[in-house]
Amino acid sequence: MWCVPKLDDLYINRMNEVLDLYALPYDEKEPVVCVDEKSLQLLDDVRKSLPLKPGFGIRVDYHYKRKGTTNIFVGVEPKGKTRFLKVSTRKTKQDYAQYVLELMTEHYSEAKKVHLVADNLNTHPLKCLKEMLGADNPIFKRLVLHFTPVHASWLNQAELEIGALESQCLNGRRFPNEETLREEVQAWVHERNREKIGINWKFSRKQAEVKFKI
Repeated sequence: MWCVPKLDDLYINRMNEVLDLYALPYDEKEPVVCVDEKSLQLLDDVRKSLPLKPGFGIRVDYHYKRKGTTNIFVGVEPKGKTRFLKVSTRKTKQDYAQYVLELMTEHYSEAKKVHLVADNLNTHPLKCLKEMLGADNPIFKRLVLHFTPVHASWLNQAELEIGALESQCLNGRRFPNEETLREEVQAWVHERNREKIGINWKFSRKQAEVKFKI
């Protein structure tokens, strides 16, 4: 449930830019990649859970032990039907910059341009990336940033991927450490990529004009 603020020129221009980007035909040389983060509390059982048996699911005691927090960077290429997730201890500007660098050099090294869609978190601006990676880093010749309007994260398709991650993988489960979480997340990513699951985005610029009366 999103609370849409006043539709000023900046909001409309950013929304239109993102929606026009989503409307472009798929081009593997200029992929559109949506990125976001998901914070998660690490929890361990105080008492050993009871395993599955006929007529009963896994039974978990409501007491738990806090083991700190962690973060999951989520990157999804909706029309390319692939995603790249990374579990990290933190989500500082250095962590985010390293994640973007890995996307550009490990997954999209052959792309002419990479269009990266992100929200307005203070670690996302270009100046932060250049501060962490160096302004002369060659990825900046190919990286094109697109930001959703403020209070419009619903325009970032990575939110949909996070929703799938939460319902299909995390699903209220307890993860006692990063290693366990990383194994489960990567298994989920591998399966979705193997099945080539994309995102069928239907909200267009024309629909936005009708919806918001602009």
